[in-house]
Amino acid sequence: MSFLCFGSYTSLLKDAMPADARNAKNADMVSALDFAAVYGGSLGISSGDLHGDNPYGFCEYAMRRELISSALKELVMRGLVAVEKHKDGVCYKINPNGLSVIEKFDSDYGDAYLAAARAALLFASGKTEQQLLAYINKRAAVALKTGG
Repeated sequence: MSFLCFGSYTSLLKDAMPADARNAKNADMVSALDFAAVYGGSLGISSGDLHGDNPYGFCEYAMRRELISSALKELVMRGLVAVEKHKDGVCYKINPNGLSVIEKFDSDYGDAYLAAARAALLFASGKTEQQLLAYINKRAAVALKTGG
C-alpha cells in the first residue's frame, strides 16, 4: 500500500471511526465515505472534487471499494485499526496506535482529504449505508444521462 493511500485512509478512519464502538463502520460504509470525500463536488456536498473534474469519477467506485478493503486489512495487520463483530457484520474502528500514527501525518493533500472527509461525514450523518449508497447511485445515473 502506498504511503499516500495509507495516510488518506487512516485520516478518514480517524474521523469516521473514533475509538467508540458505536461508531465502528463496515467496509462498505468506509468506501462510501471515501468516495463522498473524493467526489464531493460531483455529489453536491462540497465545492469541488478532491482530484479535479473527472467525467468518469463515478466509475471509480468499484476500484476504490477494493482499495479500501485492502487498506483496512493492512491497517488491521499493522495494529492501527480494531475489528469488531456487529449485527451488520465486521466493522472497523481506529485504535490508539492508529491515532498516534495519524497525528504524525502532515501534507497538503492529507489536509485537503481530511476536510473533504469531514464534509462527507457531515453529509452522511443520520443516513444508513443503504441511503448513502442509494444517493451515490442516483447521482451517478444523473451524471451518465447528462454526460458528467
